[in-house]
Amino acid sequence: MAWYRIGTVAVTNGSKTVTGTGTAWVGNVQPGDAWVGPDGGYYEVDVVASNTSLTLVENYAGTTASGAAYKVIPTQGRVRDLTAQVLQLIQDVGGLESAISVLSGRVGIGTATPVYPLAVATTGDAIALSLGESGSATGKTLDLGYWTATDVGRIQAVHAGTGFKPLALNPAGGNVGIGTLAPSARLEVRGDEGANVISATGATVGGLVSLRPDGNNGNAIRWGGSGAGAGVLRFLGPGDTERMRIDNVTGAVGIGALTPLAGFRVDINNSANNLVLVRSAATSSAGIEFAANGNVAGTASFGILQDSANNAFVLQRGNANLTLGTNSAARVVITGDGNTIFKLTSAVPSLASSADAVLTRVSDTQARLSMRGADGTTRSVTWTLA
Repeated sequence: MAWYRIGTVAVTNGSKTVTGTGTAWVGNVQPGDAWVGPDGGYYEVDVVASNTSLTLVENYAGTTASGAAYKVIPTQGRVRDLTAQVLQLIQDVGGLESAISVLSGRVGIGTATPVYPLAVATTGDAIALSLGESGSATGKTLDLGYWTATDVGRIQAVHAGTGFKPLALNPAGGNVGIGTLAPSARLEVRGDEGANVISATGATVGGLVSLRPDGNNGNAIRWGGSGAGAGVLRFLGPGDTERMRIDNVTGAVGIGALTPLAGFRVDINNSANNLVLVRSAATSSAGIEFAANGNVAGTASFGILQDSANNAFVLQRGNANLTLGTNSAARVVITGDGNTIFKLTSAVPSLASSADAVLTRVSDTQARLSMRGADGTTRSVTWTLA
């Protein structure tokens, strides 16, 4: 190593202090180096205080001088220090080598036989990789690991000393797939047939699943939860106002009714109308059709319809009877071939107004037609049938 002699020095007889001008002693002069003064004497460097100040081990024996030349000769002490540093480095690398292994271009941490480009091996429930401000008492990290006790992998965002934090997947765009390598939507979840695709549970309350197309407080499909609404499938409007529900116990459907009656029915809670079916096309008809026994609606079904001209129909589509009745008994039957059968009783109903008229059965051979006139008098005519 070259001797150092840049700049000049000022020394005082009997003093250990050397003051430099234009010197840069920090890093270039070390304690133990030989300092040769203006008097030609050799002195040992004790302390390098700054780039322009150092202290000798012995007092300067020459005459006082300033602006004088000098030189610093590196000694074997520097080689000794370098040797110690190299030995420490070898020891550190040796410890690192025992923790990190390289096999066929693959790096293993905690394993000597990595099977992937980077393999980190842990034992038991442990975090294998921590990204972010690891090691800080208040660090924010993303932790990855495998919990062997529960046999589940773990990805967790953590703010140390504060708690767990949200985790965003593809926040800038792109699809996310669970159970699929080719998601076709922002979130696509696939599962085996008969298995739960999404399961929501809670430690103290029932799990709740909500789907919100607009992301605000309203317009959602929600099911689960606790209390009276546990397990109910609900359809919400703006402000989370419930519009429709399907009861998980009775199977009843409520539209505007929060407590639909049990059974296969629909409860309507609407002060303006009961059930309204509307077809937007001007030439279309609207109605309700009922098909039983696997019949196809429109071929062998019963319907209540209104056509585009506002004509109303009650139709039996197939070649079967159409029956009207009261008190669970048939009163009028229109047969499939077009005949009408009146099932009369012997009871005489009251006629409340002049518009009322009634046909009753008197006996097996007699029928009576009764009608109330405008003067309030009821008049009747009786037929005897052969």
